[in-house]
Amino acid sequence: MQGISRRNQHRLLGCLVVLHSAAILTLLVWRPWPAAPAWYDRLWIGIATLWFLWPVVLLLHNGRSIARVALPLLVAGLIAVPWWRMYRVQAAVIFGLPAGCTLSPLSATRFFSAYVRGRADARRDIDAGVIAVEVSGFGAGGFEKQLKDRYGIDTRVVAGCVVNETILGHERGYNAVSAVEIKRRVGVDILDHTSGQPKYDLLSDGHSVTK
Repeated sequence: MQGISRRNQHRLLGCLVVLHSAAILTLLVWRPWPAAPAWYDRLWIGIATLWFLWPVVLLLHNGRSIARVALPLLVAGLIAVPWWRMYRVQAAVIFGLPAGCTLSPLSATRFFSAYVRGRADARRDIDAGVIAVEVSGFGAGGFEKQLKDRYGIDTRVVAGCVVNETILGHERGYNAVSAVEIKRRVGVDILDHTSGQPKYDLLSDGHSVTK
C-alpha cells in the first residue's frame, strides 16, 4: 500500500471488512439445501471464522479513528446477521462443542464455566474414592447396572432429553477427568470422546469394552 495515506489504507481495509461479510453471506446463499457436503460447510465456516480478525486489524492500524473503525464494522455486522445465526450453531459442532451449545458469548461462557466446575468436581470425587460418570439424554442411565457390576462405576443421570449448556459443560468436564481415572484403575477406556458419555454399545449384552 505504498503511496497511499494511512487514512486511505484504513478506509480500504474497512471496505474489505464489508466485502468479506458479504462474501460469507453469498456462500451461505449458495449452500446446497437441505444438506451440504461436509467440505462446503467447513469452507464457509472457515472463511467466516477469519472475519473475526478484522476488528483487531482495524483497531491496530495506524490510520484508525472511531468512525473508520465503527462504520465498516456496523455495516458488515448488519450483513452478518443472517450468516451469524447459522454460524454460531454449525461452527460450534465443528469446533467440538456438543449439540445444544452455540458460539454465542453467553452460551460459550456457560459451557466452559460448567466444564471447569465439572473437572474440579470429578477430582474431588476421585479423592474421596468415588468413581462416577455423568449421563444425560434419552435412555440416560440405562446401563447403570452394567457399569456398577462390571467396573464399580457409579452413574449419575443429570438430565433427560432436555439439556442446556451448563449441563453439557459439567458433564463433559466431569467425564473427561473420571474417564482417565477409570482407565488407570480398570484398564478400559469407556468414554466416547465424541459424545462425552460412556460407550453404551460396548456395554450392552454380548459386547465387552475393549482394553
